[in-house]
Amino acid sequence: MNILSKLKSIFHPSKRRKEKIPLSLIFSRFRKVIESNTKALEIMADMGDKLSGDYIFDTAYIKQVSKELAESVYQSIHSLNLLCQNKYHTLYSIHERINKKIEALLSYGNRHGPLIKFLDEIGPEDLDLVGGKMARIADIKQHLGYPVPEGFVITSVAFKEFVEHNNLQELIKKLNNAILKGKNEEISLYKNELVSAILKAEISPKLRSVLEGALERYKSMFGDSSLVVRSSAQEEDQELSFAGLFKTVVNVKPDIKKLIEAYKKVVASLFEDKAISYIQKFGAHLLDMSMAVGCLKLIKSRTSGVMFTMNFQDPDLDSILITSNWGLGVAVVEGRFPVDRFLVSRKNPNTILEKEVSKKTKCFECDEEGIKEVDLALK
Repeated sequence: MNILSKLKSIFHPSKRRKEKIPLSLIFSRFRKVIESNTKALEIMADMGDKLSGDYIFDTAYIKQVSKELAESVYQSIHSLNLLCQNKYHTLYSIHERINKKIEALLSYGNRHGPLIKFLDEIGPEDLDLVGGKMARIADIKQHLGYPVPEGFVITSVAFKEFVEHNNLQELIKKLNNAILKGKNEEISLYKNELVSAILKAEISPKLRSVLEGALERYKSMFGDSSLVVRSSAQEEDQELSFAGLFKTVVNVKPDIKKLIEAYKKVVASLFEDKAISYIQKFGAHLLDMSMAVGCLKLIKSRTSGVMFTMNFQDPDLDSILITSNWGLGVAVVEGRFPVDRFLVSRKNPNTILEKEVSKKTKCFECDEEGIKEVDLALK
């Protein structure tokens, strides 16, 4: 049958069919086939661009576009069958079969993968595995060539294993439902119960063995140099910031017991008051969140600072905001003590536009078992 005959069969049904479809309805259905097919092609083109290596994307993106693609293809199939009086009904079952395979692959990716990744092994495809913060630190190290403390990441897969090994799923669901319903008493109850359970929890023999191996590799490079154990939640430093809300444990000895203790503190911070308040405000979903944890070599800094490449206080200003203080960066990040503030032009030669030097009386330094508050007047 040639093209003209096919078109004729579509627009002029055989005499055996009693139903006569108005031409305007046929045209409307035909247009929907084209529109949904075009949308599907646009989604696939966008996915192809992401795979070029010039973009960082995570599992959340893959899940979302897969869902949108499946919906567009379904709409195309449905509109085609309306147009052709269900001539291609078998496409529904084919679509369902393919969609189930895709969903199974995405589900598999959430539960399998390495429990540990060293910084120099992390690529753009690992964003969901190592979290936003550590993925970007690895990117700075590998592609910009800036000096970055070495170390490794306890991945989001390890987090899922930790949760499942200690049967914490039901508590997380209860807390999440209480947050969604805005029941403050239940939120407080389940939050306290969950944080306590995490801090008392055990890690699986498999995860312990992998952590021991990571520590041995770390110590072969840096001896007994202490670690900073810090959060890198999957959602952190992406669409949502979570800046300063999760726990960072400073000056952790490269000992398996100390590392596990610090790891549990960071994991527990995913469910503590500050994080929950942020989740309530911005509508994040606890059941979709995982906590990867970065373990980096501690730099015993003489001074520390934070640089914002865009001035969040006034985004229209073409400037960089820098805040700093003596000692470890805890004082700057947590806002515990007064800090110096510098506003610097983004354009060469990066002129200092504003400068505020505060009277600094205290700072944080390392001690034998963590960090200590130091009176600068006594130094």
